[in-house]
Amino acid sequence: MADAMPRTLACLGDTGDIRTWSNTPYFLFQAASSAGFLTDTADLFDPAYRRRRLLWLLAAVGRLEKPGGYQYSRGAALRMWERLPVGLRQGEILSHFQLFPPLELARAAGVRHSFYGDATLRILFGAGKSAWVGRRTLRDALRREGELYRSARFFIGMARATVESAVRDYGVDPARAFIVKPGANLDEGAVRAFLVARGPSWRERGERFEKNRPARLGFIGMDWRRKGLERLVNAAELLANRGRPVVVSVIGNCPEHLRGHRQVEWLGAMNKSRDTAAFLAAVDSFALGCLPSYAEPLGISTLECLRLGVPVMGADVGGIPDCVPPEAGFLVPVAATGEMIADEVEQRLFVPDRYNELQQAATREMENVTWQATVRRLKEIWAGRADPDLPVKAPSRDDL
Repeated sequence: MADAMPRTLACLGDTGDIRTWSNTPYFLFQAASSAGFLTDTADLFDPAYRRRRLLWLLAAVGRLEKPGGYQYSRGAALRMWERLPVGLRQGEILSHFQLFPPLELARAAGVRHSFYGDATLRILFGAGKSAWVGRRTLRDALRREGELYRSARFFIGMARATVESAVRDYGVDPARAFIVKPGANLDEGAVRAFLVARGPSWRERGERFEKNRPARLGFIGMDWRRKGLERLVNAAELLANRGRPVVVSVIGNCPEHLRGHRQVEWLGAMNKSRDTAAFLAAVDSFALGCLPSYAEPLGISTLECLRLGVPVMGADVGGIPDCVPPEAGFLVPVAATGEMIADEVEQRLFVPDRYNELQQAATREMENVTWQATVRRLKEIWAGRADPDLPVKAPSRDDL
C-alpha cells in the first residue's frame, strides 16, 4: 500500500475464513492483499454469540417485541468491535456488514470506514428478513445504518439496486456512491489451470445438442424455492415435449420430488473448496447457467458460470441484472412462467447462430468477472479516478 496504515476487511464473522458469507470476503481479500489494497482480515464473531442471542430472545417477552434481530442490535455491533484488534482500530475499515463499525467508537478511535455490500437492510427487510424482528429493533438498526452510510468515505454496492437504495433511502451522497460487481467466488489458480488443460470449450467448438448430449440448464443453489428451480424444471419439461434435448443439472439442494424427474440431473451439494475440480467440470458442462429467482440480492452463481465462458439467464429482479451481461445472457420477467422461460431458452439455445453469439460474448466476459478485476475498480475509486455510477445533482443557486 501507498501508506503504512492498515485497511481491514470486516464482516459479521471471520473475513479470513473461506466458509464465511459464501466465500466472498475470503476471495476478495486474496485478490486485494496481493494488489496491495487490503492489509488485514478480522475475526469478529463473538464466541458468546449464541448465548447472547438466546438472552435477547428471552428478553423480547419483556420488551413486548418479536424475538429476532439480535445481530442488528447495538450490543452485537459493540461485541464485534471488542473483537477487532487494537492495532486495527486505526487506518480504515472496509465493511461488508451494514451495522459495523459502531459509529461513535470508530470516530473516537479515528478510524475511517467504507462499505462494500450486496444489499441495504431496507432491501433485506423488504424481502421478508424482518418477519421475526421487532419494530423498535428495526427502527434503531435503520437509524444507525443511515448514520454509518452517510459518514462513510465511500458506499459501494455490488448491484445498482443497492446503491440506489443507499442514495434514496438513506441520503448517501451520490458523488461517493459506486457500483462494483464482485468476482466469481472460485479459486483463481484452480480456474486458470482448468482452463489451460481444457483449451477451447465444447461451446466454442460449436457442438450441437442431441439426445445423448442434451443442453444442460445449470442451476446452482441451496434455496431451491426462492431461486425458482421448479419453474426451470417445468420449462425443461415443456422443451422436452417439443422435442428439444434438455436437462436441468442441479448443484446444491434438490428436493426429493424433483430428483427422479426425467428432466433433472442432480449432481449433489458440491463443496467448491474441497471439490473444486469436480465443480469446475460440472459448471463447464452447462449450456446455460440459470438463476430464475423470485428474489436475489446479487447472483454469484451467474458470475461463476461466466468465469468459465458459460452464457447465463436470470430473472429480472434484485442484483441479477448486474450479473447478466446483455450480450452474454438474457433476463426473464420475475413473474415468468415455465412456458415463458421455455420460449426464451428455445429461441436462444436451439437457434445455432444465436447461441454462438451468446457463447462468444460469454467467452469475452471471462476475465471481467474475476476478483482481480473487482480490486482494480476499487483501487480506482480510492485513487479518485472513478466517476460515480448514479447521476450527481449539480448544486442549485440555493446551495451556493
